[in-house]
Amino acid sequence: MKKRAVPFVKMWADVVQDDGCFVVTLMFEDASKRQFILDEAFESHTLEEASEQITSLADDFKIKRKDLTFSLKMENYRDGTIH
Repeated sequence: MKKRAVPFVKMWADVVQDDGCFVVTLMFEDASKRQFILDEAFESHTLEEASEQITSLADDFKIKRKDLTFSLKMENYRDGTIH
């Protein structure tokens, strides 16, 4: 991947449980406060796998853990809703 002139400094990951898998969408912010949403979401079979993929991407972009934010929405099997 080509190195960016302005590196990413923050990353947000939205993880949504959907029909037995976890769909992850990512948003990045660079040092000039511009935000970029990754065009394609990716799927993981487990929450642990999603977490590993997210932290691996954060490491690739040298984003510190304190600048990484997760949002998790899971199905509630008792009432069939998502929380």
